[in-house]
Amino acid sequence: MAGRGKSSTNEVVSPEVRALQQIARVLALSAMKGLSNQKDQARFLKGVGYGVQEIADVLGIRARQVSLALYSAKKSKRQKKTK
Repeated sequence: MAGRGKSSTNEVVSPEVRALQQIARVLALSAMKGLSNQKDQARFLKGVGYGVQEIADVLGIRARQVSLALYSAKKSKRQKKTK
């Protein structure tokens, strides 16, 4: 989902791109309404193509927390398969 994250210092983001970024964020938040915890929300957003920093921006948390949530979700999934 390139282009949705924060722009670099040399990159100028047009008003149209900024509006599309806001729409994408609203749609992502709306789609996650039924997901109760950050691990499920992070996994959902990763599944639809968001990057770690983009997920952090949407959820309002640090990228490290997103990475840990995704790792935890992956670990839980592996443990369920072995049982």
